[in-house]
Amino acid sequence: MSISEAFEADVAEAFEKNPNWATWEPSEEQRAVGAERLMRLRDILVADANNPKGARFDLDGWAMPAGIGGMSWDELKDHLSGWEPAMNCGTAACAVGLACLSGEFASEKLAFHRDGDSIAPVFGGYRHWSAVKLFFGLNEKEAEHLFQSDSYHVAQGAEAELAVAHRIAVFVREYRNV
Repeated sequence: MSISEAFEADVAEAFEKNPNWATWEPSEEQRAVGAERLMRLRDILVADANNPKGARFDLDGWAMPAGIGGMSWDELKDHLSGWEPAMNCGTAACAVGLACLSGEFASEKLAFHRDGDSIAPVFGGYRHWSAVKLFFGLNEKEAEHLFQSDSYHVAQGAEAELAVAHRIAVFVREYRNV
């Protein structure tokens, strides 16, 4: 059994014991695996922030076509018909959206699915915030602290992307002892 498969089995067992996501706590092993994944995500964020052709960072959505703000529903439907999520300037994405799009975590089964006008993370049969917490071994408060836009002064652009990368590094160093 691979580490990823063991992790998923541990998560499934923990969730069976406590199916309330608001109070779910990852095991120490899940936290350790999550810390390593968080540091890899940090590296993705730093690289993307320094890439002028990279995705446009935006903490207000998992991943969506860049520049869709202010479009009518009809304009949006036309715009979405040809859009494919990618790590380029045609996509706006948050940290988790970049994790899904990068391919870095594909072998560990972090993926995305189309969710209306954007994409959303999927892991271990769970979607959205449940998938985020499971994949990165975070409880509710930790996930919000690291990834929610209202946890930051700036939510878009390279400055915001680097702020998330920095917060991840501090979190892992101070709270995960890595």
